[in-house]
Amino acid sequence: MLGDASGGAGGHAESDLTRATQLLLACEVSLGLGDQGHLSIGPLPDPRLILSLPPATRARLQRRLDRAMEDAQEILCRHHQLLEDLARDLELAGFLGREALAARLAPLANAHASAD
Repeated sequence: MLGDASGGAGGHAESDLTRATQLLLACEVSLGLGDQGHLSIGPLPDPRLILSLPPATRARLQRRLDRAMEDAQEILCRHHQLLEDLARDLELAGFLGREALAARLAPLANAHASAD
């Protein structure tokens, strides 16, 4: 389930990895949430900006991406059976709509809300 990266993990503008990188960069240089303080260079930066950052900053951002991946893996492992069930249902039906997904994920959202 969580072996090698698949085609959806990275490589194109809508991939999970590109979106996570862009969000991390936005926190760092656009939203004033990075180590640089209240810095904003404007709208969401191009993910390739990470290549021009100082090595120490790139390393810190990489550690944050690594932690986010570990968190995601832990969540997916914790809910492995639900993930397998959704994958099976998707394979059988060919499509799962918003309402069907919301209904299946509602117990998780409710449990998360009550834990807060």
